[in-house]
Amino acid sequence: MVTSLAVLAVLAAEPVRVGSPGFTGVGLAAGEAETFSEHVATKLSEQSGLKVITSKEIAALLGAERQKQLLGCSDGTECMAELAGALGTEVLLLGTLSKVGSGYVVTLKLVSTKEGAAFATLSERAATADDVLGVLERAANDFAAKLREKYGGASPSVLRDKWWVGGLVGGVTSLIGFTIYGFVFLAQQQLIAGEGNYMNLTYARAEVTVNQMYFQQQLGLGVLCAGAAILLASIIVRLVL
Repeated sequence: MVTSLAVLAVLAAEPVRVGSPGFTGVGLAAGEAETFSEHVATKLSEQSGLKVITSKEIAALLGAERQKQLLGCSDGTECMAELAGALGTEVLLLGTLSKVGSGYVVTLKLVSTKEGAAFATLSERAATADDVLGVLERAANDFAAKLREKYGGASPSVLRDKWWVGGLVGGVTSLIGFTIYGFVFLAQQQLIAGEGNYMNLTYARAEVTVNQMYFQQQLGLGVLCAGAAILLASIIVRLVL
C-alpha cells in the first residue's frame, strides 16, 4: 500500500515546466528558425517527459508581438521573469541559430528562471540543415539529463518500460490476498455448518476461532487491496508517461 501511494504521489506532483519561446534566427529563411525551435522542443519533451511549451503555444498565450519583444531581450532578467511568470515555467530553453557561410552555428541553453542563470549550454557548428537536426536531437537528450539531474525524477522511458514490474508485483500481491481471503471464507462456512475441524467446538473455543478468522479475513482483504492499488498505479504510469 505504501509503495502504491508513493507512486501515485509522484504522478500527482506537479512537474517542472519548460518554456521554449523560440530561436533567434540570424541570416535564415523565413520560418526556418521556428521549424528548428519546434523540433528541439518536441524532442526535449519526449526525452524528459516534461511539458515543454513551444513558441506556437506561447504566441497563442501572449500574442505574437509580445512574444517577439520578450524573445528579443531574453537575456534580460526582467524579461525572463515576465515570460516565466506568464507561462508558469521554472526553466526556459533559449537558442540562437545563425547562418555562417555555407553552414550554421547552433547555440542553446537552459536557464533557471528562479536563479537567472544557465545550467546547461551547447554551442556547435553544423554543415547542413540535416546536421542541425542532429545537433538539436543530441542537445535534447543531454538537456533532458540535465533537467533530471537538477530537478530530480527518473527517465520517463525507464518508468514506462518497467511498468510491468509493478504490475507483476501488484498482481501477485492481489492473488495472495485473494487466496487468504478465500481460504478463510471457506473455513467460516465449515465453522457455521459444524463440519471438518470445527465439529463439536465449545462456545468459548468457537468464539476465539471466529475472532481469529475475522483478523485473517481482514488481513487477506488488506493485502488484496494493496496489490490492486500497486497494479493500478503501474497501469497509470504506463498510460501517463
